[in-house]
Amino acid sequence: YPYTDSIVTLGPFVPADDSLKKMDNNYYSTFSSTYANTFSINDHNTLTSQFSAIVTNEGIFYLPAAGLNDGNSSSSKLSLVESFITSMDSSITIQLTAKGKTENEQFRRFQPFYLGSGPFLHDISQPFVAMEGLIKGRFTDYCNLIGFASAGYNGFVYDNLLFPTDHLQPRYFRLTGKGGVESDVNFGKYVSARIGGIYRYEVDSTNDSMTSLGPVPGGGITKNGFPGGFSELCYRIFDGLGLITSIQYSSRSPGFSEKYSEGANVSGNPALRPETRMEYDVGFSFLHPHIALSSAIFSSTTKDKIIYTMNAARMFIPKNVSDVNGLGLENDITLTPFPWISI
Repeated sequence: YPYTDSIVTLGPFVPADDSLKKMDNNYYSTFSSTYANTFSINDHNTLTSQFSAIVTNEGIFYLPAAGLNDGNSSSSKLSLVESFITSMDSSITIQLTAKGKTENEQFRRFQPFYLGSGPFLHDISQPFVAMEGLIKGRFTDYCNLIGFASAGYNGFVYDNLLFPTDHLQPRYFRLTGKGGVESDVNFGKYVSARIGGIYRYEVDSTNDSMTSLGPVPGGGITKNGFPGGFSELCYRIFDGLGLITSIQYSSRSPGFSEKYSEGANVSGNPALRPETRMEYDVGFSFLHPHIALSSAIFSSTTKDKIIYTMNAARMFIPKNVSDVNGLGLENDITLTPFPWISI
């Protein structure tokens, strides 16, 4: 899209030599593809494959002089999932899943611009691989049991291609392992229960911490364990109407963007602690061919909740706060006046 005669005003706070830019040679292109296939090996074994790809490229059109391209950005995302399911008999099913994903972003700006005083050239890669296993068993008419385990690798590699090759470049990775069980139990016609637990263990490693002011040396390794669990009890008053009460304990670890972010007005905090949350619910559900209605009162307490605050330098930095209490009412209704429509 040529805009050789257009003028862009960036605002009064931009230096005079950068306040007016001519736009030229702006372009944008994208490509995406998805493939999925399920192959039945025999009556007991099934293999499923899923692949997706997204590639984008965009020209940057703020130019120091007409006819010159100031740079470009490009990104690519590739994802592959392979899943194998086998039924050993009518009561036991095993599922094995392998996942792989990679994201790459390149940003090039060859001329000075209003966010900096010089050219900028970086390359960011985010690889991810995981293996998951799931086993489902129905042991009696009153009890179902599910067990699962997984291990994963998540990485983040930042290369500033203008720095000398001997300069320390930020690199982070996270190893995650988790396992747990879940069970459904029927105590009779009117009472049923669900109970489950999970434990997640994470290892974070970095060779430095990246902030908007530049890389700050001082990497290291942190290790954290995250237990979690839930229990739910349901009493059926009559067909379609039931009372439900539940309790849940969960946790959330800070992500790469919260611990090691970089940006013009955002900086990470490597010292962040994981969030933990305890929640209690009590309510009812009503099911009918033409209407589904549910309502519940909840109360929650979150410790070390992660929020963003602004410091004196107008930088947004995440930090932990405690305790954050919540109390509320959740309602949901679905109307199905006809089999082919729902609201």
